[in-house]
Amino acid sequence: MIFAKDSRAQSISIFADETTIEFIVRKYCDVLIPVVDTMKRDLLAGGYIHADETHVGVQTPDKKGENHKAYFWQYSAPMKNGVPTEQV
Repeated sequence: MIFAKDSRAQSISIFADETTIEFIVRKYCDVLIPVVDTMKRDLLAGGYIHADETHVGVQTPDKKGENHKAYFWQYSAPMKNGVPTEQV
């Protein structure tokens, strides 16, 4: 069972078997992999990579009453050919 929110933020349930979910995920991956490959190639061609690590609290059943510390990593190429491409 998948839980989702509709436009009025009311909880709804969608029943789908595992093979249907796997099929949907694989179709999205087929579309997104070329996008990720292009982004990676562009990032690595910049000559300089900026990385940012941010921690976020995530609720898990393993830690009752407290959040698990998870991380997001963001990478960018702020310079191309020695010229800044973004303003901070």
